[in-house]
Amino acid sequence: MQKTVRNLGFAMLLTQLVGCSAFGFFFERLDWLIVWRADDIFDLSEAQEDRLRPKAIALREWLRRDGFVQARRLLASVRTQWQAGEQLQAYLSLEAGIEALTPVFLEQAAPLVEEICQDFTPANARAFRAYTEDNYEDWFE
Repeated sequence: MQKTVRNLGFAMLLTQLVGCSAFGFFFERLDWLIVWRADDIFDLSEAQEDRLRPKAIALREWLRRDGFVQARRLLASVRTQWQAGEQLQAYLSLEAGIEALTPVFLEQAAPLVEEICQDFTPANARAFRAYTEDNYEDWFE
């Protein structure tokens, strides 16, 4: 999970560097995407989705207000180092910055996970098991 979060964070940071307009489109729908993906994985009930949505919105707003501010600072520093010919230091700074930002992001994402787990049902567990079995080979290929 942490590697996935790191990769997602790195991809999000890269899209910020190139100013990808698709990023803005998907970011504005992040709450919907989170709920949709959770439903795909856990086969959530409508009530579960309704309880999850405010937590997803809160995460999106935290990212907008604080998360990306921190990421932009990191990327600006890395870019400065890279342009100064300090590629190794830029890479190390990026790695250290992602290491530092990951627990901050996970702390903000915790309410989402707690909400999903709060009323996890046997049907959700069966859906998750089926999802992992369907994707296992792709993940470990």
